[in-house]
Amino acid sequence: GFPVSPLCLCLDADRETLKATKVWKLAEVLVNEKQQCQDAKSQQKEQLVLLEKKSATYSQVLLRCLTLLQRLLQEHRLKTQSALHRINAQYLEVKCSAMILKLRMEELKILSDTYTAEKVEVHRLIR
Repeated sequence: GFPVSPLCLCLDADRETLKATKVWKLAEVLVNEKQQCQDAKSQQKEQLVLLEKKSATYSQVLLRCLTLLQRLLQEHRLKTQSALHRINAQYLEVKCSAMILKLRMEELKILSDTYTAEKVEVHRLIR
């Protein structure tokens, strides 16, 4: 072969050093990226746990709100129903009074048709 000059040996050594440096830096970059990836996964897990907790809390709050709303609606309906019953009772009371007056009027009409002035006078004389 060809004689190897010291300059070539120096260049080869520089190349090997450069390769070793690049490999070392690449290893550092990979280690850093791996650590960042693990940190990101850890953060993601924490975020998922927080999300689940918030979701559970929101569900409980929503259920409490719905229960409260249902109770308020029921109370409102009962109050409205109570007022409606009161109004219906008053209406029926007035209607009943009107029916009693109509019955009394019919009774008086029958009595006036049955007992004319002449018949009343005859009964008075008989007594």
